[in-house]
Amino acid sequence: MFGILLKNKLYIHAALGFSVIALFSFMGPFGTYQDLSYPERIVYWFLAICIPWALIQTTIYLSVNISFFQKYSRATCALYAVLANTFPIALFISILESELRGTPPPFHYLLAITAIISGIFSFLFVQARNMSEQKQAKQVTPIDATAPTETCDEIPLFWRDHSAKFGKNILHVAAQDHYVQVTTCRGSTLILMRFTDVLLQLNVIEGAQVHRSHWVSKNSAEKLVKSNGKLSLRLRNGASVPISKSRCNELKKLCWFAKMYACT
Repeated sequence: MFGILLKNKLYIHAALGFSVIALFSFMGPFGTYQDLSYPERIVYWFLAICIPWALIQTTIYLSVNISFFQKYSRATCALYAVLANTFPIALFISILESELRGTPPPFHYLLAITAIISGIFSFLFVQARNMSEQKQAKQVTPIDATAPTETCDEIPLFWRDHSAKFGKNILHVAAQDHYVQVTTCRGSTLILMRFTDVLLQLNVIEGAQVHRSHWVSKNSAEKLVKSNGKLSLRLRNGASVPISKSRCNELKKLCWFAKMYACT
């Protein structure tokens, strides 16, 4: 979570974590000062902070990125992560307390504390993702001189209110949780709409769904790139879009895609 809040600067993330461990080891909160020696406190707080932190961060990240959970809201996914974290972390802390301090606190107490801490981190994660999307939605990329000119005669219904600002020539549409990111020659924006509903309206533009989360127009496609057995499509604005293997056979039926595929 803090890795996202701090723009994935892992050295800051690590420094923050070790600072907390060092502070708790020195001060000995929750009775650890009386029960444990200084080296034991270092071991205790290192395990008590790092293991739950890693588990919380991993489960929350997976819950909002695995395709199975995409039909649920981000807050619901984070709640599932809290439920998944609470029992194993409480059990781990109970075992740690037993090994280093002899008698663990009541298990229901550990469950309550773990649920609260996990909930706080889940909230921070959701807020960080929402703020990132809002910031991205406000950003407008400069016009690319190599991008295709405005040639689209028909405008999908969902795009009519945005075409005056961003142009009518849609290059790329990508699913972003419950939003879609639409990119044109003039920039990009986020729209609160299901990707499947957008695809139904994009039939007025010649293009194709190349991945479960990506649609590209014919005019935006520049070159197919194959790397480590994986295909991606480079667009005229410099973006790279993944191509799923499951859609390759269907895409080869398209004349414009087949010509590019023959050149790879």
